[in-house]
Amino acid sequence: MKRLMILVACLSLVSGCVSYGNSEEPECYSLADCNPGKECGQMVKCVDGHCQAGQTIDLPCQQACTQDADCPQDMHCRILTGGAGECVADGTCADVSECLGLPHYECLGNFECNNGQCKYNCLDLTSCNLDVDCVLADKGCCCGSSADDYIAVRHDKLSDWISREECTGVNCPMMACVMPEGLSAVCVSGECTTELEGDWYSCRADSDCVKVAADCCGCDLGGMEKAVNWDYRAAYESDLAEFCMLADYLCPAYNACTNWPAVCDQGTCKTLREKCNCGDEWDPVCNGTGAMWTVFGSECEAECVDMDWHYHGRCECSMDCGAGPCFRGWCATNDQTYYCGAAEAECNGQQIKYQGACEPDCEFCLLLGRPSIPVCDQDFCDQSDMCLAECHDLDWWHEGPCLPGEGGLCGGSGGFTCESDDLFCLIKDNFPGATGACIVLGHCLHASDCNTQPLAHDECEGYWTCPDHACIWECD
Repeated sequence: MKRLMILVACLSLVSGCVSYGNSEEPECYSLADCNPGKECGQMVKCVDGHCQAGQTIDLPCQQACTQDADCPQDMHCRILTGGAGECVADGTCADVSECLGLPHYECLGNFECNNGQCKYNCLDLTSCNLDVDCVLADKGCCCGSSADDYIAVRHDKLSDWISREECTGVNCPMMACVMPEGLSAVCVSGECTTELEGDWYSCRADSDCVKVAADCCGCDLGGMEKAVNWDYRAAYESDLAEFCMLADYLCPAYNACTNWPAVCDQGTCKTLREKCNCGDEWDPVCNGTGAMWTVFGSECEAECVDMDWHYHGRCECSMDCGAGPCFRGWCATNDQTYYCGAAEAECNGQQIKYQGACEPDCEFCLLLGRPSIPVCDQDFCDQSDMCLAECHDLDWWHEGPCLPGEGGLCGGSGGFTCESDDLFCLIKDNFPGATGACIVLGHCLHASDCNTQPLAHDECEGYWTCPDHACIWECD
């Protein structure tokens, strides 16, 4: 079996893996890292991974405790001889047990208590002298099927890697583990690494490369695209089909194919998003006019090749939804507004978040924790929720959907009437032949909307008000 690179994100087969070392790690994780030798008193704070000399916190000294909950934030309870306890800063220790659970480098390793301070040591998993020092290991918690699913570690550290904490309790799928042919663990420059005979992805020119499906879904069903050498296309697709017969996967079921061809970048076949380091986000844009359409997977891809785009989405997803006050758009999960609603968003591989244009201020409406309250807005358009209407600066006539005929033209020289006895022809202009709109009797946007409505009220001198969009008579 040759090298087969399969993106398994949509298959949910492989867990994340712990890194080998601590490169680009923060300088501090706890107060102890910024205050060596101190257990209480005025301490320099650790903020976003950096010791901030200008920011301090005063922790109490000799405060008694019996458990961690008895201590202030950033402190824990150290049990002393005789059973008494004392609050001390997190990261300080008299025993390594005080260190367990603290944040640490993103690598496989262990804590030690050194000179009263917790230190985390990354295990050396990869140093070597000879090829025989190295062995292949699954990169994730479960076995893989492609070369990219494997790493090389030292023989004597293999058990540490396999038994790491993140893989405890992981239930792997019931499928045979397949080791790619030609893959081996070797020692290069003192580090264990993987080596593969032959290369399906090498190239000399763009013409050597072709796009293929990167996973079992295929781009037409929401899967990713990949680029391989033309000569290996048939073998790649054969191995992918063999893998997919065993895999359990669920496809997003939207079109994620792009139009930009595969390219040869520094001797390796790549898709445009791989060449431009655009990530895996699917948020397409359309470039071109007439018969020359180009779909890019994201703005990043289009900008990478200096192409201007005119529509945020797949070219064929651009829809003519008409015009009018009710076509205000729907906000999708990619924070783009689609004016044709769910159909247009789903065509582009997105889901609707809420009705109306995307506005950061409207996000809180999704967190109210109550059932939606639909309203009939100022333009007699149905709004899915009162909060969303108001955050888009839309007033509303009443709760609930608009009634048939509500908002219809009435009055005028033709004497048009409303469809229902529940509706009233509200005419605001005071001249012969003026037209108005049919509204639900007794409702209003402003108090003046109540003045001409045939409404009963208390027999007292007073005036109409419009609290909660209902006409209410107030006595003087």
